[in-house]
Amino acid sequence: MLQEFFAATGYFWQWGMGKNYFPAHIRVLKLFDQNLADYIFLYLYKPNLLQYDYIERIITSINRNSLGMKIFALNYQLTFSIPLDAVSSDFIRQFVVAMRNKSGSEIEYCDWERKRHMMIGLKCLALDRVRLLGLFPVEEITRKAGEKYRLFVASGLLSLLVALSLGLLVSRYFLAPLGQLHSGVEALKSRNFAYRLPAMGQDEFGNLAEILNSTLVDLEEMQVASQVEEKIFPDLTASQQVGNFIFAGKIL
Repeated sequence: MLQEFFAATGYFWQWGMGKNYFPAHIRVLKLFDQNLADYIFLYLYKPNLLQYDYIERIITSINRNSLGMKIFALNYQLTFSIPLDAVSSDFIRQFVVAMRNKSGSEIEYCDWERKRHMMIGLKCLALDRVRLLGLFPVEEITRKAGEKYRLFVASGLLSLLVALSLGLLVSRYFLAPLGQLHSGVEALKSRNFAYRLPAMGQDEFGNLAEILNSTLVDLEEMQVASQVEEKIFPDLTASQQVGNFIFAGKIL
């Protein structure tokens, strides 16, 4: 009987691997003796039944995701639907029928269980008789977008604080020494040779401060020497007459 069946349906490898409505499932029926098979039942499974059975087994696990996404599975004829009440929605039925002429990446919005969802359809390659619909809650999208917005604002504020801190650091490093050097130059212009700049480190500003202090010291010494000279020596620019002699002097 089996040999005749194989001969009628094709080669054994085609029957076993699946060419049209395969693979097959064999069961035996034992009525009186468990060691003897009274009947052999051989079923040829159609691909659509295998696909539907596969979807029914895995879709519950798929829908257990932390994103709140719901996966629906339907066929074009709308005779198969998971969940069963998915075909009760006119919008979903129309969307599945319209998927024949869609690329599979179009996004629509629908109401499901009194909530707004973003919906996208997927044409399966291996499960060619099944169309999958992914429904993502709009409120979850809004929440995720809000989190991203708050993260963006926090990052902006942090960047602003970092920029301000760097600005203060730069101003403290450059502007304060420049202000002190400016004070030294102003003291030099006003002939306040007793002015001294504080120690400003070993960098370029510190070297400039040392040069300016050295110049002020030299000028102060020259100023003191001039004052001493004026007190020690009289004014000799005017001509003096002593007896028959007239003389004048000048200190160079």
